[in-house]
Amino acid sequence: MPKTKIISFKEAIEATEEKNRTLLLGNGFSIKFFSYDDLLIASGIEEGTSLLELFSKLDTKDFEHVIRSLEDAALVADAYDDRNMASNFKSDAPTQKRFNSCH
Repeated sequence: MPKTKIISFKEAIEATEEKNRTLLLGNGFSIKFFSYDDLLIASGIEEGTSLLELFSKLDTKDFEHVIRSLEDAALVADAYDDRNMASNFKSDAPTQKRFNSCH
């Protein structure tokens, strides 16, 4: 199998001039430009909210970790017939996904 030649960004732009361009970035690419700390600050999650407190309780700034925790908590609450709490968890998890997608 032939090796893939890695080219510079400038070379890629020149090679695709007057063509439709698509750029696929792998998971972790943005870490060079953004940090979870910066993202959490920019997210606009208000001080004193349960959602912000969850980051602290989980000792993380990782949005994906918080999303999974909220989704798992909703499943547990459903299993224990606490529909109100399950609804709260479910409504917070998609909020986190919106913040995560802007990173």
